[in-house]
Amino acid sequence: MQPMSFLKWHYTTSFRYFLYVLNNYFSFVLHYFSIPILVKTLFWRFRRLDLTEKKPGLHIEIWFSNLVENFISRLIGFIARSFIILLGIFSLCAFLIAVFVLLIFYLLFPIATLPFYYKAKKGDKIKSVTIKKLFNSSYGRFFLDKLGVSYERIVRSREMQGATPLFVPHTPPEGTEVERVIPLGPSSPSEIFLYLCENWEPLKKYLKENNISKDDLNEITLWYQKTHSFKEKILRFWEMDNLLSRGSIGSILSFGYTNFLDQYCLDVTAAYQKRSYYNLYGRKAQLKQLEESLLQEGGKSFTILTGVKGVGKHSLIYNLAEKIALHHTPIKLRDKKVLMLNTETFLSGYDKDAIPAKFIEMLEEGGRAGNVIVVVDALEKLLSSKYGVDLFSVFTKAKSYDFPPIAGVMEISYFNEICAGNDILNSIFSVVKIEEMTVEDSMKILEDFADAAFYKEKVIISYKALKLVVGLANKFLVNESKPERFIAVFNRVLADVGAKNYSIINENSVREVVSKMVGVPVSGSEEENKKLLDIERLIHKRLIDQDLAITALSKALRRVRTGVSAAKRPSGAFLFLGPTGVGKTETAKALADIYFSSEKYLIRFDMAEYQGKDALERLLGSFETGKPGVFASALKNNPFGVLLLDEIEKATSDVLNTFLTILDEGYITDAFGNKISAENLIIIATSNAGAEYIRTYLKEGNLAEKLSEELTEFVLRNKIFSPEFINRFDAVVVYKPLSNEEIALVAGLMLEKLVKRVKEEKGVVVQYTSELVDKIIKEGYDAVFGGRSVRRYIQDEVEDKIAKEILEKNLKAGDEIRL
Repeated sequence: MQPMSFLKWHYTTSFRYFLYVLNNYFSFVLHYFSIPILVKTLFWRFRRLDLTEKKPGLHIEIWFSNLVENFISRLIGFIARSFIILLGIFSLCAFLIAVFVLLIFYLLFPIATLPFYYKAKKGDKIKSVTIKKLFNSSYGRFFLDKLGVSYERIVRSREMQGATPLFVPHTPPEGTEVERVIPLGPSSPSEIFLYLCENWEPLKKYLKENNISKDDLNEITLWYQKTHSFKEKILRFWEMDNLLSRGSIGSILSFGYTNFLDQYCLDVTAAYQKRSYYNLYGRKAQLKQLEESLLQEGGKSFTILTGVKGVGKHSLIYNLAEKIALHHTPIKLRDKKVLMLNTETFLSGYDKDAIPAKFIEMLEEGGRAGNVIVVVDALEKLLSSKYGVDLFSVFTKAKSYDFPPIAGVMEISYFNEICAGNDILNSIFSVVKIEEMTVEDSMKILEDFADAAFYKEKVIISYKALKLVVGLANKFLVNESKPERFIAVFNRVLADVGAKNYSIINENSVREVVSKMVGVPVSGSEEENKKLLDIERLIHKRLIDQDLAITALSKALRRVRTGVSAAKRPSGAFLFLGPTGVGKTETAKALADIYFSSEKYLIRFDMAEYQGKDALERLLGSFETGKPGVFASALKNNPFGVLLLDEIEKATSDVLNTFLTILDEGYITDAFGNKISAENLIIIATSNAGAEYIRTYLKEGNLAEKLSEELTEFVLRNKIFSPEFINRFDAVVVYKPLSNEEIALVAGLMLEKLVKRVKEEKGVVVQYTSELVDKIIKEGYDAVFGGRSVRRYIQDEVEDKIAKEILEKNLKAGDEIRL
């Protein structure tokens, strides 16, 4: 150590920081006792109580009573404030004496700061460390956890055995093998890890195997720096933010009671300290806009905070309360108390006729208190009788009342309906619109959540798992907004892991939980992989023959679901061509049952019903009438499953053109401008077009393998479908007519379903013979209608016979019948 260098640091850099800390504590004492505010309001009434009785005319006794009561109120206020002021002055004097003693000690004994000098010179740079020690440090564990690598795995690796590599500044210590030395020079933990990831074989191999990119490493580095900085900030208790977070005991005497408001409001300023909200990244502009709006017109301002559900409107309010408490806002907003009105509870507490007067009374209480900002949650309930009550006139006459600053929160749909075209409302309300958060900023929120999960519940979540939370939420929670969709998945994953007493969340954990949340397989999960590999056999359990069709469908489905095909499209899009009754619809049902676990995930539309001029309006809705479309509503309410468009060739050209977007982009836009996602749907369009061509083609002995290509050419040549429409599908799947032998197998499958159903529902055992199958084919099969004619015959003859026997009490649970 160079003594002169140390002394220079002690009496310059260190001394400035010493004065900075002292200034923080001096400011905190003034804040804690609120001395400036108490001096300003020294002779005000106690808690701003207005005891004045008002009657028309001159009443001496009332005037004298008001005078006495207000004098007593001011006297009590003066005594209470004076006591706190004196207590504050005494504390300041004690503080100044302590400062004088510390200052003398600081000037005379510089050796006391020597440890801080060494720490300041060293910084976070590491000059020499073994890899094992590095990995076992707090920052080493952080990096390994986020990479998903266990410390034990690294320590047991072959490369860690024997001599351990060292990080040294320039030359290795005597006796160290040169080839096992990494001469980085003094480096930060982040720099060392990035170097290791690029140059140390065990980590390089792991990163390559797990598809962890350099960008991922950089993001983990930034995450570490953010987490480390936050922890350091918390430990620096002398920082102003940490001191101010303790509140004050004096300011309460300068402001009024809010008993009425407190019945229906949440004190956001008090609640922010529980950190029940998330940091808002990327929202500085909106927060500044909200502050400026609340400062308009001498403190009497009205603001509407709007955006779609789940974008963070309420969290913006919490962040405003935090900024106010930490004095990060303009002076006029400091010492304000943010109260959020539970509108529904307030409305339920009074008769409709009494609500306007009670609302005015409540807000005037906030105005008299002098330090209140009222946030009206669900503002639409106070601006429209359709949703609650219409207090429009109260807001338009607000300047005649003593109202505090007011901010209202409402979803964008209500805002567009109630406020967008209302010039009067727009003239008195400022509007702050909150857009969806970016994925990058949402990831920062999840990183904060992950840190909290580690410190509170000792649960570790890797960076790849966190990225997967975002990716799957974007894919499967399409009707939720960002960041709410990500937070919903994260919380569900955390709850599931906690229930199983796991301590590590990996990618498989995330897939399993999301699959449970949405009720469908998640791409990449073990369950889906097994189904995709075995899809042909599973479908053939319900479908006879059609090998070429099922093979083509299965190949395309595997291609789409594994990400080989383009994203931002439906999960699969297929055009089924073939005669009636050959298994096209049955394939769709089988796919819904196998892939999504139930036929309830089949969304079916008969396009023969949409041939009129109003077809598009019926499907997508009407803006004029406000009536939603059946197709748009079905997709919105059922975002997962198999969408079956039967007899697609019968739809109008407008309808077919509309389907181009859904097939190509994976969404459809309804009559009200809402985008409805179809990315999680397998779309199957069926058509009987070319049925006769198929029969003729096969009768002539042509190769079945060429049928799909030839039929597609036939359909295009005859302009049944346009090339643009055909090209939107992942595959055109052709179904051939069934032979008599195959029809017999179809009849057998239908009878087996009947046997199972009657057994489960009625407890009756049904047995059938081969003679029954022959009879069904002989009397019921019609080549034009294929398998449908067989189903109809079974319903009319076989099912009806069983039903009659049951009704006539000839069959009861436990009985058998042979057909």
